[in-house]
Amino acid sequence: MPNTDGFYSSRPWYKVRSKVLKASGYRCAMCGAAVAGPYAASVDHILPRRSHPHLALEPSNLQVLCTKTCHNSAKQKHEANPEMEAVNEDGYPPGWV
Repeated sequence: MPNTDGFYSSRPWYKVRSKVLKASGYRCAMCGAAVAGPYAASVDHILPRRSHPHLALEPSNLQVLCTKTCHNSAKQKHEANPEMEAVNEDGYPPGWV
């Protein structure tokens, strides 16, 4: 989602993003790669912000992904199955991570 509303440059987003990165140990949730460094990580909404705005700042709806391979793969999974709504005990949709 483009940052046309300023969400991804807001103080609350930076705070929760930092919290999620630290909690993950700066590791990709899908492949386990270290994601420290500029542009190495995406903090991704598991259930999209546009359809679940109430979860936009909920850490359990966020996952750390390496910027290229895993982030693109996660997006393709959700686009292929957009009705995926349920989350497991770890806060991920079934079949993820």
